[in-house]
Amino acid sequence: MIALLLRHRRPALAAIAAVTVLLGWAALTLRIDPGVEAMIPSGPGDLDRLHRFQSLFGSDEIVVVAFHSDRLFTRESLEQLDRLTRRVAALPHVARVLSPTSVRDLDGDELGPVPIYPYQQMVAGKLEPAALGERLASHPIFGGLLVAKDARTAALIVELEEGPGDAQWRSRLVAELRRLGAEAGLGTATFVAGIPVEKVDVARYIARDQAIFVPLVFLILAVMTAILYRHPVGMLVPLATVTLALVWTLGLFGLAGRALNPVTSLMTPVILVMSLEGTIQLLNQYLAARAQGLARPAALAQAHARMRTPCFNAALTAAIGFLALLVLPIPAIREFGLFTAIGIMLGYGHTIVLTPLLLASLPDLPTRVVRAFEAGPIERRLCSVVGWVTRHRTATVLAVGGLLAVSVAGLLRIHVETDLVRSLR
Repeated sequence: MIALLLRHRRPALAAIAAVTVLLGWAALTLRIDPGVEAMIPSGPGDLDRLHRFQSLFGSDEIVVVAFHSDRLFTRESLEQLDRLTRRVAALPHVARVLSPTSVRDLDGDELGPVPIYPYQQMVAGKLEPAALGERLASHPIFGGLLVAKDARTAALIVELEEGPGDAQWRSRLVAELRRLGAEAGLGTATFVAGIPVEKVDVARYIARDQAIFVPLVFLILAVMTAILYRHPVGMLVPLATVTLALVWTLGLFGLAGRALNPVTSLMTPVILVMSLEGTIQLLNQYLAARAQGLARPAALAQAHARMRTPCFNAALTAAIGFLALLVLPIPAIREFGLFTAIGIMLGYGHTIVLTPLLLASLPDLPTRVVRAFEAGPIERRLCSVVGWVTRHRTATVLAVGGLLAVSVAGLLRIHVETDLVRSLR
């Protein structure tokens, strides 16, 4: 197999490049899904019940814009609040706005209840601004909802309507609400919160983490391979392998119609790290064969023959571990397990195919690097450790059992954190 691969290395590299371009485009267009649907257990009818609940009681797409000040209920502040209410109501995708200046209340006399607008009464001079604050603060419905009990905090409740397929509409709307709230000049503190805000922030945190940690992992891998091999080829081959494994996995993820969420975004560093191991093992075996005096093709054949089965077994066992997550009912965790397993096996495929192709096509590593992989004291110490373990099996089992007991004690102390946004900061 290795001889056939090396004889046709140019067509093989061209085919790998073509697939990489296709899947790379799909990876670049990946969507980010900050919604909760992927976190809902996929039991019979769970998602349908959520949609039915929302159709009966309204969507959870509600934003609260709150202001805190000692002078909220003055005529000037209320006029500013009324202007802000009208501006927010005119924004795209806003269904309705409830605020202290737009709320409708009921009054009555001997003829029955009469609907009134308290703010309009204040505008007409029938109600003082401070009295309006006291009325709303003590109201059984609006007190604590629109106005705090001390009348020093007031809020706009903004209900959104579903936007278009463009996933950016919510981000644009939340940014506009934050801008309008900051420019309103209504209080010493302004707060914008709600499920839509959380979704926008989660999407931003995911994109930020991908932009920070993926390059950071690549930098760490580059530094470690540079220290280990002290040659550009020794850096390029492992980095190319893990890069293509990641790009192909994310491309398949995108082509499958999936979107990154706080759980599935974790597969990126896992795939990078898990894909590196096999490449390092194969590269080390190749250099050890070269140190024995074998020519490049013979060294590649020997390294390939020795490592393809052990690397496959290692990748397969790791992939099976992640595939075990498919038994869980939460879609996000199942997608994470499935595509991480796919990424690990793609990493194995690139280790066995791409690594020999690159080693055969790139300049050979210099003698000083090859000599560093001759059997030495490290190998002899590792062999002695293996020998000690085989001779003292009982002690080894007891030591592992003790570590397992400590791990179980720590496992019982794990608690579930429901504040998703804070965990991503």
